[in-house]
Amino acid sequence: MLLQHQLVFDLLVDTNLIDGTGLARVFRTSRTGLAWAARAAARRIKAPKNADDGTTPCRGALVDSAAFLDIAGVAAACGAHVVAADARGAIACGRGGQGQRGVWSVGDSSNVEAVRWGREFSTPPRVAQLSVGRDFTVFVIGGGVAYGCGNGEQGQLGTAPAPIRSCSTPRQIPELRTRVWRCAAGVDYSLWIVGDDRAVVGLGANNHGQLGTGDYTARTTSVQRCRVGLEDGPARRWKPGDGVGAELIGVTCIAAGVNHALAVAGGVLYAWGARKFGQLGDPGQKKRAVPMPVRSHPLVPLACSLDGVTVVDCAAGNAFSLAVDADGGVHAAGTNRTGAMGLGGPPFFVSVAQRFQRVPIGDEDTRWAAEIFDRSDLSSNEVDALWGRGGRHEKVVSVACGHAHAICRTAEGRVYTWGGVHRSALLALGHGADDDIEARQRARLVPNVGNAVHVAAGGLLDGAASSLIVRADGAVFVASNEPSIYGQCLQAAAVTPDDAVAAAQCLGRFLELRPAIP
Repeated sequence: MLLQHQLVFDLLVDTNLIDGTGLARVFRTSRTGLAWAARAAARRIKAPKNADDGTTPCRGALVDSAAFLDIAGVAAACGAHVVAADARGAIACGRGGQGQRGVWSVGDSSNVEAVRWGREFSTPPRVAQLSVGRDFTVFVIGGGVAYGCGNGEQGQLGTAPAPIRSCSTPRQIPELRTRVWRCAAGVDYSLWIVGDDRAVVGLGANNHGQLGTGDYTARTTSVQRCRVGLEDGPARRWKPGDGVGAELIGVTCIAAGVNHALAVAGGVLYAWGARKFGQLGDPGQKKRAVPMPVRSHPLVPLACSLDGVTVVDCAAGNAFSLAVDADGGVHAAGTNRTGAMGLGGPPFFVSVAQRFQRVPIGDEDTRWAAEIFDRSDLSSNEVDALWGRGGRHEKVVSVACGHAHAICRTAEGRVYTWGGVHRSALLALGHGADDDIEARQRARLVPNVGNAVHVAAGGLLDGAASSLIVRADGAVFVASNEPSIYGQCLQAAAVTPDDAVAAAQCLGRFLELRPAIP
């Protein structure tokens, strides 16, 4: 089965504290390292230098209560194709017309196939992290080397697929010559955390400034580091001590939406790109080509819910953004047309929210929020302040966004989904083919799936949507409305498309993805 535990674990050690946020590196550790990793994650203390048996760290990760499980497996979903990996290699299924599955084929397939690597590998390489875009996939392998496959017409894979601008097997991206820590794939661009100082660079389309380079020029053969920007208007009131003009370094998390991007550095959320719908957390309408920290705006009377909190994770979708703070709270900004902000129906529903707001996760959180918002004796800022200090019964540790829906994982391994109120994206939520639009606008617990260690989501403008869950025992579950993915899930559930009754019962549910790796 995919993602099984290994005798020698890759776990979190060398834990540091940055602005109260527990960060860690992943080492190949002995059982001594395993014990120290567990203590460091639980107590947020610094592990001694001899806590591991000394190999090069291969990636960074956030510390949470599930951190010392075997999280070597990584997975991603783009709505149209799904890719997952563990120590033995990577697998993929779904659409493949541009070679985005990396299986030496440019056709769609509902069969789970192994990703085929180049002749430079005698055995499948260790995948540290991966991300999928509209029709391409990017990988970070080994000690931090960037690879990609699929469509590269916009330069999102650099010159790796030249001269044909697409490739059906992963190839190294030559523009990223320094160590790569993490990757994120948008519609037609890719972002990377590189170097010992963890700076952000990008490749591909840049028509909305989503590469964060200060201009709108696409990058196809070279990369440029992002710098914290300064805009005209009230933003100039910010003091030079805010680091304006300096390189955006120390980045621990990046996210690429349709045409905007997010990054977390030092516990602060930075945003850039398109912002017509408030997805950057401020009231501006003009696109922004430089990263800026998310905070309350001088001209907006309502406070930003990220003020004074430490951000540990982020995700970006189509015109909406999500962030997770160190206390496990989820915050959302942008358009709520598809319910992807998780604000629910009345009294939480808003069409466009140009600031970050807390999202109720779980029934108790929802009831508490309803009681606060019903109080007519409080101003909007007082409501926000009281709601932010309210009883929280779910501690979220990671989030992921599709085109029109979202998924999150709690420290206890529970999974919540919301959004997808238009078209058939609701089938990626794991709650079946329900018609309750108002319910889909609130975060709901996914039934019969627990002990999750990883979640992913994706979607396309044509309505394709998928969600993916990796469980601690190695099982991978997928909910999708994409035929080439959903059909494979039916096969795994021993259901044929001709069995209409059984297929209807599986529709919109999370089903186990059966890998082709022996």
